Amino acid sequence: MNHGLADPVVRYRRLVQRAQVDGRVPALSVALHRADRPLWTYQVGAQPRTRFRPGSVTKTFTAVLVLQCRDDGLLDLDDPIGRHLDLPRHGELAVRRLLSHTSGLQREPFGDMWDTLDVPDVGRLLGDLGRAERVLPPARRYHYSNLGYALLGYLVEPYSDHARPEPPLDMGALAPAAQLWGTAADLARWGAFLADPAKVDPDGAVLAPATLDEMRWPLTMSDETLWKVGFGLGLILVDEGERRIDVGHDGAMPGFLAGVYGRRGTGTPPALGVAVLGASGTATGLLELPHALLAAAVEHDPAEIEPWRPGGPPPDHLRTVLGRWWSEGYEHVFFWREGRLHARMADAPADRPPAVFEETGPDVLRTVCGREAGELLRLTRDPAGAEVGADALGDLPVHPRAGDLRGLLMRRRRAWRAGGRYHGVTQLSPTERWPQARVADP
Repeated sequence: MNHGLADPVVRYRRLVQRAQVDGRVPALSVALHRADRPLWTYQVGAQPRTRFRPGSVTKTFTAVLVLQCRDDGLLDLDDPIGRHLDLPRHGELAVRRLLSHTSGLQREPFGDMWDTLDVPDVGRLLGDLGRAERVLPPARRYHYSNLGYALLGYLVEPYSDHARPEPPLDMGALAPAAQLWGTAADLARWGAFLADPAKVDPDGAVLAPATLDEMRWPLTMSDETLWKVGFGLGLILVDEGERRIDVGHDGAMPGFLAGVYGRRGTGTPPALGVAVLGASGTATGLLELPHALLAAAVEHDPAEIEPWRPGGPPPDHLRTVLGRWWSEGYEHVFFWREGRLHARMADAPADRPPAVFEETGPDVLRTVCGREAGELLRLTRDPAGAEVGADALGDLPVHPRAGDLRGLLMRRRRAWRAGGRYHGVTQLSPTERWPQARVADP
């Protein structure tokens, strides 16, 4: 047994060495970032601050710029891009569709750019836009488009002081899709930011964590049968199983390959990100290395287990909400954690996030995350001010008879379904299948 492999750093180094040898990569720079450990880097044929071209990882920066503009009220994601750019054609395509590669726009600008390396400037790209095809209807399916990201870059250019670098192969009008250079350390931190912005950028100076949540929400899948790789707003989402997702982007340029990802999910250390930058256009095995390193970090150097500490009590007006409730034949548990009301199905896996509620007014709460996010929960009380049915459905010793409880539940149903199928969150809508409700009848 090789006891040296018990050290996670040895595992990281061997993974990188094997990828470098197998791919015959002349220069390789790798960095792994996490909030609870020092930055780990490793190079072959390069120095720690050697810059590489990450190619399409650039798109994640362009996407963040677009979302910054949206958060600042300068545009809406459902705006047609022609509202902000004077285009000869395709101005009807929505910003959201261009971000998620669901606009249907052809992959590259008109011409044979990758054969000739004759990259159009802005004037030629826009002039030839009338000859570019929309190869699929908008929102029909995922279809990757460098051309779409070129348009997004010029959408945000009037609002940004970002300067695009630099030769040897200047990407011209396609700079928003593939122009950046960067170091492994800097890009590993960027990957960590994409996955865990609250830890890397707690003040939201670059982008609010809620906006990154929006960017990470999958809008399309790259394969209709496998459901392994999805795409959000500018971000690739790779399902690694066990409720773990790698978030980031791959990149390729002549002579360069890159993968920049952060990981989210069960057992993941805080702000975990990795960048793999290689001076090779053929060693495609490098694109699997980021995911292998992230997996090794989670498995062999897990996050510290934080001790449990008692929290404060719930407010008096919510105490009767806590306990067990039933909806459409399913049991749900409401509980108080970290100063907020939570709910989850009684038989839900332990790693499934609960619904979390915030009060917006007297006896009105908003679901801020989890199941039925965005929906309102309205509490209905009896004349004494107690939550209707709470004594009957909770773990309290007093249980009205089943006939009386049915009337209480039916009154709750009318209150919560006023104005629509469900006015509150689905899991709180009382069951119409009365015999399935577990009620003690003394």
